[in-house]
Amino acid sequence: MVDDDLLFKQLCLQIFQTGLSWSLILQRRDALSNALAQFDVDTLAGFTQREKQMYLNKNGVIANPRKLDAIVHNAQCWQETRHEGLAPLAQLLLLQADYQTDEDPKMSAEAVCTFTGQTRQKFMDWSMIWVGPGVTRNLLAATGFIDGHEVTCDANK
Repeated sequence: MVDDDLLFKQLCLQIFQTGLSWSLILQRRDALSNALAQFDVDTLAGFTQREKQMYLNKNGVIANPRKLDAIVHNAQCWQETRHEGLAPLAQLLLLQADYQTDEDPKMSAEAVCTFTGQTRQKFMDWSMIWVGPGVTRNLLAATGFIDGHEVTCDANK
């Protein structure tokens, strides 16, 4: 089961993956995790310019300063959202509940699009950045909120 920490880690990986191959991210996942305090929200939220520069100088990481800035910024937003009351995961579970029933837990293609859009809007309401439709959809698929396959995909047969 996914928790807030895993959800944030997956968001970070999806941001890093933008414009790159997923196999590259998987190859560098351990280096990224080690360089970014295991994707700990509180640690990343407090990253200083010096810590960012140290990260960018490490071998084996994705050395894109814009992606790193987005992750640090999003950690601050995630942290603030947690302090305001309902954790990010709980908020997404509430959104998801609007689209699933006990009889049919799988969302329709239309529901997936709407849920993805509402999730992206929630991220934007939290002032998060680098959370476009692709990143949001891939995050929801990677964490089990939605089926990552199209209805016509062989995986659904």
